Amino acid sequence: MGWYQSDWQGWHPRRFEWYFTRTRVGKGVREQEESGVVAVLDSFLAPSHRAADVGAGTGHYTSLLARRCASVVAIEPSPRMRGYLRQRLAAEELSNVRLVAGRLPVPPALECDVDVVVCVGVLQYIWDLQVAVASLAAMVRPGGRVIFSVTPASRGALWYACQEHLGRRRIRLRSDGQILEATDRAGLAVESMTTFAGVTRLVSATSSTSGSWR
Repeated sequence: MGWYQSDWQGWHPRRFEWYFTRTRVGKGVREQEESGVVAVLDSFLAPSHRAADVGAGTGHYTSLLARRCASVVAIEPSPRMRGYLRQRLAAEELSNVRLVAGRLPVPPALECDVDVVVCVGVLQYIWDLQVAVASLAAMVRPGGRVIFSVTPASRGALWYACQEHLGRRRIRLRSDGQILEATDRAGLAVESMTTFAGVTRLVSATSSTSGSWR
């Protein structure tokens, strides 16, 4: 058996939430990252819009989206995370979320023609960035928005890569060139790329009908 776990196995939702709400580093990363996501959402999202949260995890962005738009499809491969998210939705009385099991690349049956797709904290664990981004683009309507994060290929992200290695997770660092190639091939026009806390590169892109994947 190899050292690294599968990208969807071994997650502990309460431990995950503790890290991002109680530790200085985790809390700082989440707060900065969330500020970037909210800034993009507030620039275009309407109450009538439909959204998808891919790799929903404990539901941090699922909850945020559900309070801002008409409906959300939350896609998550981990049974533990889905169980936690199901309880969270009930506790927060959010009834406009459909929770489904799935992982990237998203099967065609889950492609749902939404107005916005959010995929934060996921793509660093995915080997093929182009396939993953194309899958996200396939979920959104023409003119809709795709918001995703990657771990940048920078010196500042090396500590994060080492930390994940100790946790038996392999992450991939991405250059801006790789991001732009993946989005272009998927028919996405990049609107912004911003780095937060040195470890998260947040990308916002608009869907079009061009691109070699379409």
